[in-house]
Amino acid sequence: MLGNAFAVSYHIPGTATGNSTFTFLPYKACTLYHISATGSNANNATFTVWKNGSDTLLNKTNIDVGDSGTPAVADKDDFLNDEYPHLATGDTFTVVLDYDGSSGTAVQNFSIVITFLEG
Repeated sequence: MLGNAFAVSYHIPGTATGNSTFTFLPYKACTLYHISATGSNANNATFTVWKNGSDTLLNKTNIDVGDSGTPAVADKDDFLNDEYPHLATGDTFTVVLDYDGSSGTAVQNFSIVITFLEG
């Protein structure tokens, strides 16, 4: 049993023309469990996730966004110290999208789904 899970999704329609950041405040303490992200085209976009604006939650700087509708997945092996990151009540969660990686092909129809477990 995984407990009570909830997901947060974010979508940018069309071709991204610049980097994008979105931040939200979970309604209660939670644990990051899984992330999947994709674009509708072959692209060079990457993303990273932070807690409280600057605390990285990943083992590496960026995760590649999936290509042509096939999501790239980040899970326990990709999270800092190979552990599921915990967010306390009041922590913010931020996703930063680099829309074209290092001046590569911009992502089209970017979608990301982030799964958390309560507690």
